[in-house]
Amino acid sequence: MAPEVRLSGPNNEPPGIVSITEALRLAGEADVDLVEIAATAVPRSAV
Repeated sequence: MAPEVRLSGPNNEPPGIVSITEALRLAGEADVDLVEIAATAVPRSAV
């Protein structure tokens, strides 16, 4: 598992880079699924 992931909110809020632990916590709080899209991607901040 990647230590960080790019996260987009359930209402298509702008993506953010957060730890996998934080992403799992936020998904649980929002009662939504966390879906892996690109397992080998390395999240980077938008330029």
